[in-house]
Amino acid sequence: MTAKTNYYDLLGIPTDADNLQIKNALRARAKQIADKSSPLARQLKEAYDVLTDPQKRSRYDAGLVQDRGAVSAPKRDDTVKWEYLTLKSSRNYGTTKYYINDDQQRELKNAQFSEVINMIGQQGWEMVGISSMGTEQVYVFKRALNGD
Repeated sequence: MTAKTNYYDLLGIPTDADNLQIKNALRARAKQIADKSSPLARQLKEAYDVLTDPQKRSRYDAGLVQDRGAVSAPKRDDTVKWEYLTLKSSRNYGTTKYYINDDQQRELKNAQFSEVINMIGQQGWEMVGISSMGTEQVYVFKRALNGD
């Protein structure tokens, strides 16, 4: 675990989530990752292992409180909820194809990468991870859910 990793934010769950919520969040996030050996996949597994073990979770929560400079337990009702998006860029025979959450975006075929990233950024998405394998790159984005 890195000092800056917040497992609750990574999984998009509140700090008082139960094991079922943690498991469901892990499954949803894992579906968005093409390369299961990526650093993000390893972080997700580590988050699941820590948050589903009562002793590890207690120590982890205490560490979060210390990092924030607080004296009391973390508040459980003010956690930001996140939604995630994956962008896959695939280059084959001189053609670039883009997939958002595994759906091919035909209108973006051969678009400049910077244009695609700007389009996603204008919608409020923030890049949080990159994975690369062969001619494919997968970019993970997150943004706060509205109205929660």
